[in-house]
Amino acid sequence: MTDYIFILDKTSKKHQCPECQCKSFVRYVHRDTNEYELPYEYGRCDKDKCGYFVKVSREVIKDYKQQNNIKPGIQSIMKKQEGYFDLIPDFIDPDDFTNSLQGYENNPLVKFLYNSFETHKVDQAINTYNIGTSKKYNGGTVFWQVCKAGFVRSGSIMAYDYKTGKRIKEDWAVTYVHRVLKLKAFSYGRCLYGEHLLANNPKSIGIVESEKTAIIMSIISPDVTWLATSGKVNFKYQLLSTLKPFTSKAKIIAYPDKGCYDVWNNEADKFKNDIEIKVSSILEGEEYNELEMGADIADLVQFQLPDNCQ
Repeated sequence: MTDYIFILDKTSKKHQCPECQCKSFVRYVHRDTNEYELPYEYGRCDKDKCGYFVKVSREVIKDYKQQNNIKPGIQSIMKKQEGYFDLIPDFIDPDDFTNSLQGYENNPLVKFLYNSFETHKVDQAINTYNIGTSKKYNGGTVFWQVCKAGFVRSGSIMAYDYKTGKRIKEDWAVTYVHRVLKLKAFSYGRCLYGEHLLANNPKSIGIVESEKTAIIMSIISPDVTWLATSGKVNFKYQLLSTLKPFTSKAKIIAYPDKGCYDVWNNEADKFKNDIEIKVSSILEGEEYNELEMGADIADLVQFQLPDNCQ
């Protein structure tokens, strides 16, 4: 697994190269503080004729963690500007992420989507949410969690029935990528499913529980940016805090599964001064009594979004 604690400085700032002495040297910065925390020699010279490049090895990162008393898998740093410690999660190797973006002919959920919606709309949803395919569960769907900074936190892998689009829950057919890859001491920092889409500065945001629901709703109502909490118990401030910058410029509505309105509404009330999220009670209406407990907004719309969900 590649460690992304340090990255090459993406700004235009250049330093004097230790080799050619030209001002063409790009140093490594800490990915969260953007500060130079490694010795001067670590970096790359952008001058073609020089070729100086000292990469950050695992040994260097190990020494850095030991010197800063950082436990394996949990990289704690001080955010000086805010004055508190933050836990920095580990990330998945980009190659593992990229290699999963194929094999859709063997992916039951993707097959269900193609059987239910127009091909070009499903193609767009696959690209938008980076839907992956795993060998686990004979083509299990990988729901990659990509944070707004563009890093892959991990991903859940689930088994589906290609005819119904429902999860196969026998033997609890769900796991996580970092477990399948057997990554030791992996610090999993959950983020909203679809969080990377916030980089598009959406004006309308919908929050649902399951990843599948977010994908289906993105096909039905593409003008809304759909995110998922990946579980009803994850509707918490810690996970939703990434939405704080959008409170004043976007309409944010959460659609809890049937039977979960009170839980989500009470939770949203706790942080309403920081994040303004309207919690929809549409699934609790008497006109939808025929829907079973746990039904979601995608079950309700039946391929049509009601006007009062806009």
